[in-house]
Amino acid sequence: MPGGVVELDGSARGPASGARRIGDVRPDEEIELTLTLRGPDLPAADAAPRASPTRGELEARYGAHPGAVATLVSVLARSGLATTTPSGRSLGVRGRAGAVQALFGVHLGRYLSPGGRVYRGRVGAVVIPAVLRDVVTGVFGLDQRCMADRDHDASGPAPSRFPAGPPLAPEDLETRYAFPPGDASGQTVAVAEFGLGPRRSDLQLFCQKHERRLAEVTTLGVGVARPQRPRPPGSGVEGPDRRAVAVTADVETLASLCSGAKILVLVAPPTQKGWIDLLDRVVWGEDPPPVVLALAWGRCEGDPDWSASAQREIDVRLHLAAMLGTTVCASVGPATSTASTGRTPDFPATSPFAVSVGAHLRVEGADPAVTSWCTPGGAEAASIGCWSPSTVFGRPSWQSLALPGAPCPPGTDAAGPPLSPRPGGGRVVPDLTAVGGPHRVEAIVDGRARSSDGAGCSAVVWAALLARIYGALATPRPPRFVAPLLYGGGPGGGGVPPAPASSPAPTA
Repeated sequence: MPGGVVELDGSARGPASGARRIGDVRPDEEIELTLTLRGPDLPAADAAPRASPTRGELEARYGAHPGAVATLVSVLARSGLATTTPSGRSLGVRGRAGAVQALFGVHLGRYLSPGGRVYRGRVGAVVIPAVLRDVVTGVFGLDQRCMADRDHDASGPAPSRFPAGPPLAPEDLETRYAFPPGDASGQTVAVAEFGLGPRRSDLQLFCQKHERRLAEVTTLGVGVARPQRPRPPGSGVEGPDRRAVAVTADVETLASLCSGAKILVLVAPPTQKGWIDLLDRVVWGEDPPPVVLALAWGRCEGDPDWSASAQREIDVRLHLAAMLGTTVCASVGPATSTASTGRTPDFPATSPFAVSVGAHLRVEGADPAVTSWCTPGGAEAASIGCWSPSTVFGRPSWQSLALPGAPCPPGTDAAGPPLSPRPGGGRVVPDLTAVGGPHRVEAIVDGRARSSDGAGCSAVVWAALLARIYGALATPRPPRFVAPLLYGGGPGGGGVPPAPASSPAPTA
């Protein structure tokens, strides 16, 4: 190629664990890609603006330069690839596999995962024409391995170490977390799901059961053909899988707690491209932007299946969402002790531009504020939840970490070195906690009553609480990214709605 090629920084991927290559991709197979583009440097996490820009201002200040985009489109066209209208810092691309492989220097194959799923994949790094060195930051969609998990059991009985109890209904959650009156009227709330969406008939039954108004729920596919689950095939078949129960519980919980809100269910494929496209939709695709996004999915930030460019570009989009005033509440898996398990905490909850939400180990009485993330009780309790530092993202100065004692019960196998209360080191998760341990939440799936692990809904509960707080304000305020406020305000603290007096203090 004239001018040569360069390796795309952070694009290397190793083979997926347990997967094996079973063949090559046909040269005429149609492939859709998302190319992420370089833009002006974003402000540091410690320099949050006091006033959120409009979407137009955000694109003008931090979007990709039009001249650079024009150069990229020209290069792609010469290779036989079609493009969509650029959005902020992304460009959609479509073309045949042969042209894609030739341009980006990859050898695409068909792989069989340990679970029996066949997907398109690659190994190694991506190359780009040298003229695009300062234009393209990532190429996503070449590899379709699964990169979104729910780190909890969403359909079986409660773990044996916890006493069984009835699942929590919406009214139980409102009581336990001191929700302010109202129904979040006037707010736009989004929830991210991967692979499948809920069925509207189940949502109608759930709202009827709990005497809640049916919320305005819109399910939008982001790169998926059928965002809603198909009807069950009939009687005598197995029940829904755990993902279906978890997804339905997310939406039913959010819709019943925020019945006056406009709720967007964004359904994307569980791939790195799916993450990028979904967050681009949140930042650039909805007007007004949602005040909060509930995100109950993730994957260990140290998982070798992540590419460094994917984590970088997902974080950029979380940053842009925070600048617009959208608070992303992201679940962090309960087993986050690096010392005990060798497992790094979950991304994207580790991003400084997300509010990380863990799961309570137990609830004492009706007040969640008195429940610690690390409940004393030996190694078993410690392995369920403890504060963990990110190995990828630095700690912002507003995360003061006034922790109530050591991060894990002392004297257990899971106890690591105490976390420093000073800035520096890794960003620490979780910021907040919500339902977990023995507690499950109600759901109706395929017309039948079921329950989902409360840990999976922890981010959803906090997203609903924030939306209700916004809706209950006597004087409406522009939405703001609330993470700095949780630690005392931060440099951009003005303008974030305070919790009503009856709301619980964050258990950070």
